[in-house]
Amino acid sequence: MNITAKDMRVLTTQVYGRLRNHATGEPVTGARVVLGLRLGQAGELILSETRTDAEGLYCLIRYPGFRPGQHQMGIAATGYRLAAPGSAWSWLQTMALGLGHLHRSVTLLPGARLGGRVVRKDGTVAAGGAVKLNLFGHTSSLVPGLTADQNGRFMVTDATGDPFRFGAYPVGAPPVSRLQIRAATPGVTPVRWGPTAQIQIRPGESLGITIQLS
Repeated sequence: MNITAKDMRVLTTQVYGRLRNHATGEPVTGARVVLGLRLGQAGELILSETRTDAEGLYCLIRYPGFRPGQHQMGIAATGYRLAAPGSAWSWLQTMALGLGHLHRSVTLLPGARLGGRVVRKDGTVAAGGAVKLNLFGHTSSLVPGLTADQNGRFMVTDATGDPFRFGAYPVGAPPVSRLQIRAATPGVTPVRWGPTAQIQIRPGESLGITIQLS
C-alpha cells in the first residue's frame, strides 16, 4: 500500500479543529495555533505550530519525539480578547495528549474598544488631561497613566496586552461589571475631575464618547 503525503498528515495529526468568532460564528482566519510547554512563561517551549486557513481550520502535527502527557495549546488572534491581562494568547489551555487524535474547536471573543474625546466647557479640546477608567464601585484605575492626546482623544482596547479588561459576557446576557470613566483638566492642581459616565460594553463593540469637563 502506498502512503501519500496527505495520508501521512492524517496519521501524524495530534490536535485539529476550527476557530470561530463567538459573536458572529464566522471563521477566524490566520490565527496562530501552537502546542507547547510553559507557554507565556520563562522557558517557553513551542513544539508544534500552524495557522488557521480561510475556513478557520487548523491541524497541529505531532512533533518528533512526542511523549503522551500534559501539554498546552495556545491561540493568538489579532483583534480578539486576551486570555489574561498582558498575555500574548487569546486562548490558552492545558490538556492531556495521548497517541490518538484530539478534536478541539474553539470560539474566541472579539476584543472591545473604548475611545473618546475630552473637551472643556467651552468646547475646546483638553489635550494631555488624565483619563481614569475603573470598575463601578472601585477607585483604582484600570489603565494607569492613560491621557488624552493633543486632540483630546483617547483609546483603550482589551486586545493589546494593556492591563485592562472590559467585562466579558455573551451578547444578550446581563453584564458582570460596569465601567466608570472620568477626565481631568490638564494643568490644574489639584486635579479637577469632570463628570463620571457609567459604561456597559460587550465583546466586539466599539464605543466612542465625549466627556465635557465642568
